[in-house]
Amino acid sequence: MIVRLIEFRIAAISLVLVGLAGITTAQPVPTGAIDGREVFMNPGKGNCVACHPVPGTQTRVDRSRVGPDLSRIAARITERATLRAGIWDMSGTNPNTVMPPYGKHRILTDAEIDAVVLYLEKN
Repeated sequence: MIVRLIEFRIAAISLVLVGLAGITTAQPVPTGAIDGREVFMNPGKGNCVACHPVPGTQTRVDRSRVGPDLSRIAARITERATLRAGIWDMSGTNPNTVMPPYGKHRILTDAEIDAVVLYLEKN
């Protein structure tokens, strides 16, 4: 069982590193509304889909099940600030997380994080 847990963590870390390989800083976003789903899906931005099933779709589009299903996450996490803080830096809540600190490391801008939060709240 310990070996499987270690294998799972290595696989999770590998997926995160592959997703972040080309990302060095937050990329600028065109003016206008930011599409939270696009940030969620985009490998050059959030790439959340690398670890989480896509909320709000009849047929799930996902590459991994490292992270939890975020469908109806707003029903489980009712405070927007709590959901946003998890995207900003999940290690504050879960020190053993493999989720990248999207805000803390400036992978996503504040506006992009807000767009992802809105997307998750709607699904």
